[in-house]
Amino acid sequence: MTPTATAHTEAELQAIIYQGMRQFTPTFHIRYKGMIANLDAALTRAMKRAIQKDDYIAGTIQRHGYSYEGDDRDVDITISLTYNTTAQQEQFVQQEVRRIVTSMTTRDMQDVEKVQAINEWLVLHTSYSKQTNGNPHAAHTIFTEHKGVCQGYAMAAYAMFRQAGLRAHYVTGVILKNREQHAWNIVQVDGEWYHVDVT
Repeated sequence: MTPTATAHTEAELQAIIYQGMRQFTPTFHIRYKGMIANLDAALTRAMKRAIQKDDYIAGTIQRHGYSYEGDDRDVDITISLTYNTTAQQEQFVQQEVRRIVTSMTTRDMQDVEKVQAINEWLVLHTSYSKQTNGNPHAAHTIFTEHKGVCQGYAMAAYAMFRQAGLRAHYVTGVILKNREQHAWNIVQVDGEWYHVDVT
């Protein structure tokens, strides 16, 4: 296959990979013309940094990998990604987030009021369920079926917080009581960070 972009450095690799992730492209190709002595290590770092660059992207990627072939300073790299959603579904999510947040927030609202409004909207319009037609881990399912699991809730909340102009992060961890994986958000209000668990 024809490479979609050319990179000469690890930083350029990371930038191209990140751009592919932002477009929710499942497979894309890069021609690499840099040093290849430690290409595996460079690709691993570039993938990790690209994912860590954006909380929303980190929460949408299920699996990622790469393969490559070629000669010294001329390598064709294939990046493979599996997402919880498609690019078309993500466009819908962004449209819905804009519509909902615009309808329930105003410019004169305090940050804490925006957080409360977003939290209340999600609590009142959705229910926790693993029984969904779409991926229950995706914000898309939260907005189309009005149900999902903690990851879907946290992704939807993150997108809504950001649309409202709030600083926020998507967070994952383990609940100590039952050792289960969980996802939630942290949001900055008046210079302080607060945990918000919409689920």
